[in-house]
Amino acid sequence: MNDIEKLRSLTKEVKDREKLDTVYDEILMPKLINAASVHKKKELQITDNCYDNPMGFRIEQIMGRKVTLQTLIEKDMKPYLEEKGYTIGICSPSYFVFIRW
Repeated sequence: MNDIEKLRSLTKEVKDREKLDTVYDEILMPKLINAASVHKKKELQITDNCYDNPMGFRIEQIMGRKVTLQTLIEKDMKPYLEEKGYTIGICSPSYFVFIRW
């Protein structure tokens, strides 16, 4: 494996799959379903930089650390969601993240 292949494989590595499955099933999927069924969209934009909400507390319980859904998608969940077939866009610095299907 050359250097470029090694770097590419590192960006696709999914860590804490079990925790990410839980976040996806309990928190993210209901948001995706709502965007598709109620709002008839093929994209979800997430701009949550607050920790003091029920969703934030649940994410902290699952992940074992304080992290917003936006940051989680930008970092830990990006390869996980891409593996599922989603397109992830990061509009930086920390304005929002979008998930397209």
